Amino acid sequence: MSCRFQKSATHSNLVMKEKKLSSKFFSATELAGDFIPDLNPPTIVKGIFSPGEISLIAGAPGTGKTSIMSALCSHTVNGLTIGSLIVEKTPVFYFAPEDPAGVKRRAYSYMGRPGWKNGTFFVISGVPDLTNQDCIKEMESIIRTKMLEFGYSKCFCVIDTLTLSLGDGDENSASTASVVAANLSTLAKNVNGAIAMLHHVSGSDLMKPRGSSGYIGNMDCVYVIHEDKTHIGSEKVVLFTALKQKNTKLKAPLAFKLGSYEIGIDKYGDVVTVPQATIMDTVPSLGTKPANDNVRIPADKRGRKTNILQILGDGEEQNPGQYLSYDEIMSRTGAPFNQVRNNRDSLRKAVSRIMNELIDEGRAEHDGVTGYRIRSLFTQTSPES
Repeated sequence: MSCRFQKSATHSNLVMKEKKLSSKFFSATELAGDFIPDLNPPTIVKGIFSPGEISLIAGAPGTGKTSIMSALCSHTVNGLTIGSLIVEKTPVFYFAPEDPAGVKRRAYSYMGRPGWKNGTFFVISGVPDLTNQDCIKEMESIIRTKMLEFGYSKCFCVIDTLTLSLGDGDENSASTASVVAANLSTLAKNVNGAIAMLHHVSGSDLMKPRGSSGYIGNMDCVYVIHEDKTHIGSEKVVLFTALKQKNTKLKAPLAFKLGSYEIGIDKYGDVVTVPQATIMDTVPSLGTKPANDNVRIPADKRGRKTNILQILGDGEEQNPGQYLSYDEIMSRTGAPFNQVRNNRDSLRKAVSRIMNELIDEGRAEHDGVTGYRIRSLFTQTSPES
């Protein structure tokens, strides 16, 4: 018996651009030519974390995984740029089955600052089971409740670490990897969030996540944190390197300096510190050394202005009409001022330059002594008649 083919419908015969299907497996048919790219897609940390995507971040012990994520999260909840990274203000839900106190300790170097501490950075204690849909629903409920309370439409979730969050699953199992990825993808879409899981690397390959290759295959993005062994200097520098990214070209490695942040003196007279990760302006091992070591790196003026306006805005919100002193403003400055942070005089001059420009632009005002505040409606004088 011969087969007979009906005449195919041409484009002109198609009445609807999209036809919904009454099918158990398929939802709709659409014309590819009708697609319009979004030039400004939703983002959280531009080029790294986007709503609806799930990521895996792997690193060996001692490479600062939690410190780096705490730094990124601290900037995210305050909507402050971190280095060259553009950040949109977003609440953070940090699920910390391994060490919730350690997460808060590593975030303190940023979140302990007066202008930062009210950021919506939630650390959730307890051990999630990412293979269990009831647990996923409970995580969704926690996130939705807080998002509704604070009026957010997207979020950033971190799970630290994957190994402790698999229930009875096995990190070497491809089926476990598939279940985890499917559950997290559903959660990411339901809460309009980006989800990042911290994990370990293979003992034999420090550039490969440990366990099943299914985690690499099923993730939207995969990053590895590894030591920059070519860096020359006393401080420890690690690189945040992209192995896989969705819908974008691979981002160049980011460099973070791992160090400590002084928080006070204990009863024995010893300095007390907390771990801190600080993003660097360039990757030292990839940068070109200038012939003259005194050549100045151009400052990120836009980032500094944004940072100062955020500080003044927070001050106005907490104490309307009050002025902030130079020292208060300097203590609250973020990553855009990292280049001059180690020299108090240079930091003061950098803040002064930005403050003077904001005053000239009519966006801030000076009390005539040492105080500054954002120029709001109630402080502006009426136009001359």
